[in-house]
Amino acid sequence: MDLGFSTIDCDQHYYEPRDAFTRHMPAKQLPLAVRTELDADGVEHTYVGDKLYTFTRPFYDTAVKPGALRELLRSMKSGRVADSSSVVQPHEPEFVDRAARLAFMDAHDVDAAFMLPSLGVCVEHLMDDNVEATYANLDSFNRWIEEEWGFGVAGRTIGVPLISLLDLDEACRQIDDLIARGTPAFHLRSGPVGRPHGKSPAHPDFDAFWARVNEAGLVCAMHIAEVGYNTYFST
Repeated sequence: MDLGFSTIDCDQHYYEPRDAFTRHMPAKQLPLAVRTELDADGVEHTYVGDKLYTFTRPFYDTAVKPGALRELLRSMKSGRVADSSSVVQPHEPEFVDRAARLAFMDAHDVDAAFMLPSLGVCVEHLMDDNVEATYANLDSFNRWIEEEWGFGVAGRTIGVPLISLLDLDEACRQIDDLIARGTPAFHLRSGPVGRPHGKSPAHPDFDAFWARVNEAGLVCAMHIAEVGYNTYFST
């Protein structure tokens, strides 16, 4: 069906593999990485540096079924525990593969899509007391995004890289590098910068960063995630 205009989906997601943060991480910084480890019982856990990640279940092999939230809320209201097998399904190829996603987009008349992380937007809060860990992980993750989904320069999947304002010099270095690599957009965590009571991303202290963004005409994307409000407002 010819709609007569382009259709751009601004909120598509992918599911990250286990090496999304480690594939391009320098070996000496691997202890800082977002990574998986097996415990003594062979159970897999995700760590952010030395901190256990518990905000969501990382969907490395399965995804939540469409409509599963309704069933989950019903079970919570009734006091029963939903069977996990009833709310998850194995990955479809388009969940993790760019070529398959493009074919899926073609079938649904979607011309282009902003590709946002699933796990990736939920880990920064566990690193915002460590500048080195934050930028090592985001730099490595952005290389993975560019490699697997592309920044949209020569294609229709706009893999949105992650930026942090935790350190202004590092943020400016990040954005300068990403502009040079052709990204049209970036993701910024939708919460205060730093802890325990950080600054707004719009604070004048970050003007040097935003000047670069404005000059390059970049799109800033924000997505709901773990941004630390429970921590900030309970201390």
